[in-house]
Amino acid sequence: MRLSAAFELGRRAAAEALPRGAPFRSSRDIYERFHPLMLDARRERFVTVMVDAKNRVLREETVSEGILTTSLVHPREVFAPRSREGAAGIVLVHNHPSGDRSRVPTTSTSRSGSSRRASFIGIRVLDHVVVGDGTYVSFLDRGWLP
Repeated sequence: MRLSAAFELGRRAAAEALPRGAPFRSSRDIYERFHPLMLDARRERFVTVMVDAKNRVLREETVSEGILTTSLVHPREVFAPRSREGAAGIVLVHNHPSGDRSRVPTTSTSRSGSSRRASFIGIRVLDHVVVGDGTYVSFLDRGWLP
């Protein structure tokens, strides 16, 4: 019972929103923040983190929660609210709850297209991180962002 309670307290602590003003310095920061939240998710979840001109967190928001293998994410739902709220940039984060714990997460071409569209409306996509079980893929690290 005590061990179970300790794990629950750890999950609750990890589930707290990023504090306003906290900077993102690397894809590893993004992974470490969202991995505990997405570790046991049974559905795919797509989250955006809005940042100011100095890459400090303004707010994070879940854009979509789908099914086991996909979530419907339209660029309008991703970028329009961020533009209205004055975000200078965003970090896109989603998980792959495939259940295959041995593979590095991969991503779809439609998601990479969404990352490229942001530059047309003046919002920088700082990174797009796909969170897997114990690992992640960063579009920035792989050179997939414009």
